[in-house]
Amino acid sequence: MAFDLPSRPRILVIRLSSLGDVLACLPAAGALRRRFPDARISWAVDDRFEGLVRHAAAVDAILPFPRRGGAAAAAGFLHRLSERTFDLAIDLHGNLRSGLTAWFSRAPVRLGHPPGRSREANRLFITARPDADPSVRHRSHRTAAILSLLGGTVDLAPQRLVPDPALRRAALERIARDLPGAGKLAILHPGSSPKGAYKRWPADRFAELAGRLHARGTRILWFGGPDDAELARRLQARLDGPSAFAAPEGIDGTIALLSAADLYVGSDSGPAYLAQAAGVPTAILFGPKDPADYGPLSDLKASVYHPLPCSPCRNIACPHVRCMDLISVDEMERKAMALLK
Repeated sequence: MAFDLPSRPRILVIRLSSLGDVLACLPAAGALRRRFPDARISWAVDDRFEGLVRHAAAVDAILPFPRRGGAAAAAGFLHRLSERTFDLAIDLHGNLRSGLTAWFSRAPVRLGHPPGRSREANRLFITARPDADPSVRHRSHRTAAILSLLGGTVDLAPQRLVPDPALRRAALERIARDLPGAGKLAILHPGSSPKGAYKRWPADRFAELAGRLHARGTRILWFGGPDDAELARRLQARLDGPSAFAAPEGIDGTIALLSAADLYVGSDSGPAYLAQAAGVPTAILFGPKDPADYGPLSDLKASVYHPLPCSPCRNIACPHVRCMDLISVDEMERKAMALLK
């Protein structure tokens, strides 16, 4: 498919959220830079994840979409966007907000997802899309399919997250203070965002897994946000030995802390993908979502998944979450120890 683009195109990439999805799409910036070496590449993203996009060296400008402020703030963003000039918009998100962002960019060429991969009338704002192909499942492969419309070879090299040296030193000093010793460090994330609560593994199993790892000489650091502090305290109380809790500030603080680990264990959520991109061996518990669609592509990972007839699932109010209950402590211990070796 041929498009009439200038030799130095002004490109807008749109992936607004969530954390793991934005991270998975970041390699698109590098692929576009290789395809258009003289392009000016901008990225529209939810303002919560602006710091993550800064790790993509190929991005020239970040356009933060306001998370708060309601319709007035969104309208202001779209108005400011319409005053810019773009030759090409690439919507890697596929919903109404991202479609409107593509439309208000006034780019004559607007690429997006095929039917079945977009929602909320997104298709009305897109001028070209790849053919629907059920075999193209993983989110990275779906991104590659969109970029392939521009011709050339699409190489989506995984985004590596390099921690800020000062923040990493601070994280290492805190870990040494709170968890002295020479054992390997396992970061365990038992929580989730409120919206992702249906992806949680039972807390008592996290406690048992922590106990088994600790018995093998592994230091245990519970990870989460401020809202996870009470859960972490309960889990610490159940562990026969020392452990600590950390709730780092911001994306860069989180990357710095995670990069210090020898192992990360958590459910299918943004921090798991940050850990994997920081080079940490990562064991991810999948339940509602299928790792064939969302799982990390790195070799330093173990995805645990037991699908049910209702899988995959978007029912955040699921009354049973049997898919998570099927994951045993024995299975997670084997995965964790294999990664620690």
